[in-house]
Amino acid sequence: MHGGISPQIQSWDALVNLQTRATSYIFGGDTIANICSMLDISMVVRAHEVVKDGHQFLFDKKLVTMFSAPNYCGTDGNAASVMKVSGDLEISFITLKPRLDTNRLSEEKRLLIEKMLADSMAKSPDPCKCGRLLHKQPLIEF
Repeated sequence: MHGGISPQIQSWDALVNLQTRATSYIFGGDTIANICSMLDISMVVRAHEVVKDGHQFLFDKKLVTMFSAPNYCGTDGNAASVMKVSGDLEISFITLKPRLDTNRLSEEKRLLIEKMLADSMAKSPDPCKCGRLLHKQPLIEF
């Protein structure tokens, strides 16, 4: 699906004649379940909505939203995902983490990202505070 579910979809043929851009519609899990049942599919894959982690499942994994542009507009900090579908229709994702150009960020956004990164980093102990001796010379001489 380009962006979502249209109320005009009643069969596979309706997808062929559907305009690529039109009015947006809000839909929920019941609509997704009905579309999956009507078209005899297990999942709807849609795009054109930024999702932070590159892809996001909704409605008991019957809908996945994917976005394939990391760091959209240079400032969003979102990941991108590519879906892999195996021969037996098992799916997996390759997720590309964003590379940020901090020079293009507002000060507020830069500080927020720095805080998020600092919060997610493992804390290493300070060797000077944990009672270990630091040796300037090798412990084993050859």
